[in-house]
Amino acid sequence: LDSSGEAHCVQGARMRWLSVSAVLVALVGIQLSGDCDLRLRWASWTQRVDLSSERIWIVGASTGIGAALAAEVARRGASVAVSARR
Repeated sequence: LDSSGEAHCVQGARMRWLSVSAVLVALVGIQLSGDCDLRLRWASWTQRVDLSSERIWIVGASTGIGAALAAEVARRGASVAVSARR
């Protein structure tokens, strides 16, 4: 190979490395911004669970995660009982 062929080969390898790096940075960004496991995020995008035949009792549902969970399972059709100290 002449020097221009070698430079082209090096430039191609550099572009592949940049592409792989960009994908990794994007995946890390999704992970950090979503604050969740990517498997769970993928499941939330692709699957909707029907809870219409379920009765669920959530303890600690006055605020925060418990309140959000109660709202989500109710939205999916479950009969929800909640309890909390406050």
